[in-house]
Formats: sequence, C-alpha cells, structure tokens
Amino acid sequence: MTKREEWLKKKFHGSVSLANILGEVTKPIFKDMGFVQGNIMANWHDIVGGEIAEQTLPRDVKFSRDKKTDGTLHLEVYDASSLRIQHMEPIIIEKIAVYFGYKAISKIKIFQKPAG
Repeated sequence: MTKREEWLKKKFHGSVSLANILGEVTKPIFKDMGFVQGNIMANWHDIVGGEIAEQTLPRDVKFSRDKKTDGTLHLEVYDASSLRIQHMEPIIIEKIAVYFGYKAISKIKIFQKPAG
C-alpha cells in the first residue's frame, strides 16, 4: 500500500473512493498501451471537450515503425455523427496537438458504431 493510500484510508476511516486510486490502478495498463494512447484514452473528454467526447470513443493509436508522432487515431463514432466528426477531423487533431504539445496524431480513421 502506498503512502497516499494509507493517508486516504486514515482520513476516510478505511473507505477510499475509486477516483482517488484510479490513477494507481490504470497506470500499468496505460503504460503497456504507450504514452500517447494511454493519455488519449484516459483524458479524452478533457482533450476534445464534452460535445465531441459524447459522440466518440478513442480505440487505438497506430504509429509508423519507431515513431511516436504523426499517428493514426482509430475513433469509434456513434450513429449519424460520423459525417460531422469527419468534418471536424482537423479540429480534433489540433486539440490533441495542443494537449500534447506536439503533433502526436495526423490522421483519424473513423469506425461508425450504433449507439447503445
């Protein structure tokens, strides 16, 4: 148990909320995915904003061999939003670049999925 978890356990008398330990739980999973993919998955709502995040779900990021820039984001889009999201591709790519501070993604591949 980490010092933070011990402190939280003492402060809340044994109960700890999931939000307080989520980072510790997801860190090994996102490490296996890679820095960019893990951060996009974990922070999608913060990166693109609520309106886009409600209609989409990032699934994967593919890079050319030995590169960590100019990747292709595989994005699930729900129902009829795919055309709208396709037109917003440059905006989404720019939002991701602003978030990371470099051009991590240069292309988006859209997969249309039914809502629900």
